[in-house]
Amino acid sequence: MRIIILALLCGAMSFAQAQSGSVSPNPPGPYGVGLHIVKHYDFTRAYKSKIDELTGRPVQGERAWPIQTLVWYPAQTGGTPVSYLEYVRPRVTEEAFDLTEKEVSELLALTLKAISVRLGADQAREELNSRMLAVLDTKPSSGKFPVVIYAAGGGGSADENADMCEYLASHGYVVIASPSMGAHTKGISIGLEDVEAQVGDIEFLIGYANSLPQSDMAHIAVVGWSWGGMANVFAAARDSRITALVSFDGTREPAPRS
Repeated sequence: MRIIILALLCGAMSFAQAQSGSVSPNPPGPYGVGLHIVKHYDFTRAYKSKIDELTGRPVQGERAWPIQTLVWYPAQTGGTPVSYLEYVRPRVTEEAFDLTEKEVSELLALTLKAISVRLGADQAREELNSRMLAVLDTKPSSGKFPVVIYAAGGGGSADENADMCEYLASHGYVVIASPSMGAHTKGISIGLEDVEAQVGDIEFLIGYANSLPQSDMAHIAVVGWSWGGMANVFAAARDSRITALVSFDGTREPAPRS
């Protein structure tokens, strides 16, 4: 029954967005929403090669697969919700967890400048300062809750559907997402190797969910959009722990022909 409700919630939210254009068309559920951001390495997979292809020099630092993870969870009400800027900030460390504070600040400034150019300074300021539902690292609600793994579209960040992830958490789901990563770079090259990369991330996140006290591991759904909505089909076909699947436009359009 909880998985049926999940599908209805996702579908209702998508329909309402199409009708109203609002990112939060429906009222939240009875729970507060907590947000936890954690940096993992999957040491069973390599992300960086031994030699940097651009410089020809040995790669320094950790070469294992980085999985920067956002966790939304049912929480006690109260606390100050994060601004959307707090979702943008982690994007600059998706591929490298060992950046200095100066490097993070410089990359964040470039990211914010790009957003300002795209949206215009006034709209960008309004969007970045807008308050979300989630409260960072707030106290979780007691009990066990179904798990939702969200798979981002090709090259997308873990926060790409933050409104839906927060909404689901407010209705009693533990929602976990990570960036969409290609097999060798952040961008994807539209190949089976890149599909396997995201399938591996989904399986890793399911394993991570098992370590969370709130997770009801008997009820695990994967939700994804576009490339992620295709990758999660592969994951569900292979991983028997997955008990429900929601794919939003999980397709790959054919390349244009000359």
